[in-house]
Amino acid sequence: DPDVYVYSQLMDHLIKKKNDVDAADHLFQKMQLESFGGVKPNVVVYNILLRGLCNQQQGGLSKNGVGWHRQRCLELLKEMGAGGIKPNTSTFNTLISAAVSNGDQEAASKLFRLMTDLKVEPDRMTFTTIMKHFSNQRQPEEVEKIFAQLDAGPFGGADKIAFNCLIGAYGKVGELARAKEMLREMLGRGLQPDSVTYNSLVRAACAEKDVESAVAFIKKASGNKQQHQQQRDRSQHRKREQQQAIRIAPSLYDLTIKTCVAAGKFDSADATVKCMAEVGISELEVELRDQFVALSREQFEREKTFKGAEKQSVAMERVKFWVGLPNNYYSDNEDWRQ
Repeated sequence: DPDVYVYSQLMDHLIKKKNDVDAADHLFQKMQLESFGGVKPNVVVYNILLRGLCNQQQGGLSKNGVGWHRQRCLELLKEMGAGGIKPNTSTFNTLISAAVSNGDQEAASKLFRLMTDLKVEPDRMTFTTIMKHFSNQRQPEEVEKIFAQLDAGPFGGADKIAFNCLIGAYGKVGELARAKEMLREMLGRGLQPDSVTYNSLVRAACAEKDVESAVAFIKKASGNKQQHQQQRDRSQHRKREQQQAIRIAPSLYDLTIKTCVAAGKFDSADATVKCMAEVGISELEVELRDQFVALSREQFEREKTFKGAEKQSVAMERVKFWVGLPNNYYSDNEDWRQ
């Protein structure tokens, strides 16, 4: 008769090879029937099914659709408790990650609290997933606390992913100074920033309308891209090095350009457009941004000239008023005494 190991392998095959989570769930229920041997599932079997329910793919055979099947997952978690099977770190990592990825912040918080109550030891993945959870909720102070726990834990300190989570949390709320501080800490530990790091820093700089910092980060990323391009020209491992190159999200280029234009920093906007060209963004996209900056500069200069002429006109009318010449300093519909 099949034992728990055989059933676990069959379920794993149905999920990974056939992408049929419903069939795996059906087998999970049948294995416990007396007619099928009454095999009691263990934590490994539960984890296999939970991973399937939490990672359903587009176009699969599952009737449950894409994403995680929240209700069924929580039912299985309760079943584990009722059956005296203690969930382990992998169990909670699977569920918390699914909740965070699907925007279910309430479930993520409750699962983490339950994990703590059951004294299930978190690992590095648990910490970084919870950091992402609080980052999505715009709570950098909570991300700091989790980061500190991870950094002080038995995992060899915070890694690049953890630093990126914290810098990203600061970026979302526009705390540029704290983001820069963590970047220095990150570099001090010998960890090199990547695309995630620089995108968060650019976002934070734009939120605080610090165009100089935003453009400086983009230039730094652009310089990194050029270095990798030179390396690819000389290396046989082109794919690997291409993956390592830093890339700024297109939307952040646009955000930076608009922030520069709004601040009247057209040279900085031009520098951003130049960086877009340097990293290989299409000529059409670069040209469109270049035209936008040029038109904005022209409009800015026209408005500046008009305002200057208007001020000069007011000054002249004021002089005429004081020397007793006909003037328009006070209009008929304006109370000059106010």
